[in-house]
Amino acid sequence: MGFIVIVDDELSIADALSRLFQMHGLEVTTFQNAANAWQYIDENIDNIDLVITDLVMPEMSGQQLFQKIKNSYPYLPVIVMSGKATASDAVELMKEGVYDFFIKPFENIDKIVLIVKKAIELKEIKKENISLKSKLSESIAFQKIIGKSKKMVEIYETVTQVAPTKASVLITGETGTGKEEIAEAIHKLSGRKGQLVKVNCAALTETLLESELFGHEKGAFTGAIKTRLGRFELANEGTIFLDEIGEVSQNIQVKLLRVLQHKQFERVGGEQPITVDVRIISATNKNLAEKIKEGTFREDLYFRLNVINIHMPPLRERVEDIPLLVKHFIDRFSKEHSKEIVGITPRALRVLMAYSWSGNVRELMNVIENMVILSRDEILDVVHIPSYIMDEISKKPEFSLSDGNQDYETIKIKLGTPLEDIEKIYITQLLQKYKNKAKVAQISGIGRKTLYNKLKKWGMDSGKEEDYQKS
Repeated sequence: MGFIVIVDDELSIADALSRLFQMHGLEVTTFQNAANAWQYIDENIDNIDLVITDLVMPEMSGQQLFQKIKNSYPYLPVIVMSGKATASDAVELMKEGVYDFFIKPFENIDKIVLIVKKAIELKEIKKENISLKSKLSESIAFQKIIGKSKKMVEIYETVTQVAPTKASVLITGETGTGKEEIAEAIHKLSGRKGQLVKVNCAALTETLLESELFGHEKGAFTGAIKTRLGRFELANEGTIFLDEIGEVSQNIQVKLLRVLQHKQFERVGGEQPITVDVRIISATNKNLAEKIKEGTFREDLYFRLNVINIHMPPLRERVEDIPLLVKHFIDRFSKEHSKEIVGITPRALRVLMAYSWSGNVRELMNVIENMVILSRDEILDVVHIPSYIMDEISKKPEFSLSDGNQDYETIKIKLGTPLEDIEKIYITQLLQKYKNKAKVAQISGIGRKTLYNKLKKWGMDSGKEEDYQKS
């Protein structure tokens, strides 16, 4: 069973085709106007398997209807028919993606029925392939962004919805939360032909930033020995990412506003307007609303930039994502630095989850890279965590080295206990309780070989495993 929409201003032809297809078990609805047909298709797309349209019609042509369908529902096959088109017209339409071309008057009715049934069969395959490609594109776009917390899932959904549009996006959030990665994801999912061009607005002086953004003509200033294209021109048909947008001067704000409003600008030292098609994504860790009140940021520019706002939460507000991030960074840096780190102990992970992370994901990434590089063990542990993190954690009223599982221990550490003593205290108490090295290795998450080496270093190794196996 399949559902066909037939569009032809000649009612007799539409009715004849309708009766033919119904005789073969297909459902059909007919229209004499392409605009009305498009409205119906758009509202009932889930139920439609094929569109057959005449080429030449008043108001909206069959080719225009095909383009609308192609742009919105590329998996839906369209067959065009005409008694006036030439062979070259048919070839061109087929190149554009039309499934087939029927010439009026119809000569081989059986062949038409076979073509129609084949088109309906292939529609579902094409729809499934497009769905898989879409999921693959999303997977690639989000591969740098790690997290399954509710806040991150909401951000993924927003990015997926916003990406195909032309709307300007303002990404807000603290330093290190992943604003640039979100900009990259939006561009990858946008389908824009041009490249993503990044500009750090805080890294350049006003004069240099103006030249960087808009380019300059030869002789515009001392040292301008040749004409230089700006970032907006380089991003034509693509996306420009303006990081730290809150740092730009009033003069450049005016020029940015013009680009947003009219898609035009002049190079420094130039008079010829340059028109570009650029999607603008900006980011800031500043409170732009406060800067507007202070008079340092234009309100009209803010509204133009902030058509869609995506706020990146700090890491402390999505602690549940830390284990995923830690695993990702361990895998990444183990590979990059040719290390054989296979994981992290529960107690070390608990420390990382208790830390405040003022530098957010970027700080966590740097910490894990540091731990991976400096570790001589296969499993990262508390001893590998930088001292400044342990210093903060040790000042908390009670420091737990357990993940809450009954097989792990909670150890109370006095305020000010040196980092190097914490691990020894923990291991000593476990040995006193369990009298078994294998059990202690299991509970602490430390490999047996590593544990034996530590005990030997501390002068606590009896040399006989059975000494620890007595109950």
